[in-house]
Amino acid sequence: MEDGVKERLTAFLRKKGINNSEFGRRTGTSSAYVSSIRQSISTDVLEKIAKAFPDLNVEWLLLGTGEMYRADTVTQNGHINQNGNGSNTVNGGEAGE
Repeated sequence: MEDGVKERLTAFLRKKGINNSEFGRRTGTSSAYVSSIRQSISTDVLEKIAKAFPDLNVEWLLLGTGEMYRADTVTQNGHINQNGNGSNTVNGGEAGE
């Protein structure tokens, strides 16, 4: 099965628990935007998506290569998410609290 941008974006939003209305609110697009994607997305919308979801690996979204989440994503508690699966290390290599 060949996944395209639409399918990868849908998978990301599902994993994050975000519906189309919330996606539209965060990115300034319509709630029907995701379902209207045909082959790819415009650069201006891609920029909005990248800003709204900084943990999303844009290369994965566009090309399907790499991991869904960026390897260098910093979580809200100051941890760096090394692999996108929830295992974190603290900035600076110190032990967590």
